[in-house]
Amino acid sequence: ACTGAVTVSIFGTDGVRGPAGEGVLEASSVRALAAAFAQSLGGGCGRVALVRDTRESGTSLRDAVAEGLDAAGAQAVDLGVLPTPALSWWLERDGRASGGIAITASHNPWFDNGLKLFAGDGTKVPDALQVACEEHYRSQAKLPALRTSGELLLDESEAAEQGYVQSLSTGIEGALEDRTVVIDHAAGAAWRILPAALRAAGALPISIAPEPSGRNINENVGAVHPERAAEAVLQHGAWQAL
Repeated sequence: ACTGAVTVSIFGTDGVRGPAGEGVLEASSVRALAAAFAQSLGGGCGRVALVRDTRESGTSLRDAVAEGLDAAGAQAVDLGVLPTPALSWWLERDGRASGGIAITASHNPWFDNGLKLFAGDGTKVPDALQVACEEHYRSQAKLPALRTSGELLLDESEAAEQGYVQSLSTGIEGALEDRTVVIDHAAGAAWRILPAALRAAGALPISIAPEPSGRNINENVGAVHPERAAEAVLQHGAWQAL
């Protein structure tokens, strides 16, 4: 017979994910997890970059992450609303951060959210670092009090967005000249980035997804509804790369 309780990891296959404001994604737990991540990166980890998607809970989770990082002596760098690959790009290019956190639940509905941890080189954190982070988290459970150093967020969102668009469009200027391209950004983190990059390439983008409201991400659009984009391509006679 088995004895003793089995401890289930808080991390799934792609970070922490679930209903925002509940469980590990409750504010005090998010602060504790962010502090644990900074601790797992080592003493004096310095800067940790943050991106988020358009979910209603994104800003409050960002603030909780920043408070936890600050409590552990790290500086949160806010890159704003950007897709997860932009975080990897920024970490590799900037070279000054020890890690990064993407606040997103990918294709899940708006009331979910999540935290994805990245190493300083822009890759997903190695298993050993994730294990260390969870050990730190479980040892403190929740932060009883936060020691704040003043400015919790270093805002680099404008420069990050402009730089990422430029990185996507460099070398392909005019490559899609006057071609109609259907976009499904799912009212998510790429809602500004994607059309801007396509316009820089000379394309004429048509979006089938609405502007984000905080509660409409992935609503009848996005990765689980590819038929919407397919129908729009035919409807608008859009360019098809065959």
